[in-house]
Amino acid sequence: MRKARRPRYFFITMSISFVLLASFSVHFFQFSYSASSTIYPPYASPGAYAYYSGNGGFIAFLSGVSSNVSYFVTNVYSNNNSMRVYVNENISLGTELTVNETMISENVTDSIFAPTTFLAVPPENLTSNKIFFENITCKFVENSVIAVPAGSFNATEFQGTNSNGTIQDFWFDRPTGLAIEMLEPATSSYFQLVTTNIAVPVQPQSQLAAEIPFIIVFAVGWTGAGVLFYVVRRYYIRKSQRENMTKGSTVVESKSS
Repeated sequence: MRKARRPRYFFITMSISFVLLASFSVHFFQFSYSASSTIYPPYASPGAYAYYSGNGGFIAFLSGVSSNVSYFVTNVYSNNNSMRVYVNENISLGTELTVNETMISENVTDSIFAPTTFLAVPPENLTSNKIFFENITCKFVENSVIAVPAGSFNATEFQGTNSNGTIQDFWFDRPTGLAIEMLEPATSSYFQLVTTNIAVPVQPQSQLAAEIPFIIVFAVGWTGAGVLFYVVRRYYIRKSQRENMTKGSTVVESKSS
């Protein structure tokens, strides 16, 4: 009798194991799907980079210093929504006597959705009236096209006041959230995007638009030459007519005498 019960116990054990395995699999795939379905901003991708030029301000403790700064995303960690950023700062032309030309490189772990090192904000934040950027609460100003060395971008402008009471204007690329430009009108501090593989400039001007200035110069030049030729030709025609009239009157007078 005991031997007859073993298949029943075996079947029950296998059923419970199957249910537990199925439940575990469902939860595992749900977790995997939720993790993989997280949509990160365009800048949160390994290999994403942005290169800026500027003057003080945007690098702490280096006010009055011209510099170039590059940001390169090396890793993205989905388990804590963070990314590893390699920062390289080439600092030169310092106004302080103690600042010499130097290069600073460091690896920083930054938040994806609230970066404090990488110059960007999630693009969906740009639809808000306020954002928090560079430790400043900034208010929406307007949408416009802004031109920087990297090209012209559809940008959103925000304005805030830093801890020193200085007004700062920031422009962000609307599709990607990447910072395009910063300007402090009172101190002339700024940064501008030089090159990136994150944000794409708006459609460049057509070949015709690029050639219009040359066409205008060409047309003005030929028009000026034509007017000059007409004036000179008209002058000599009239001069010739006057000389002919003078000769004619002289001949008439000589005959009458």
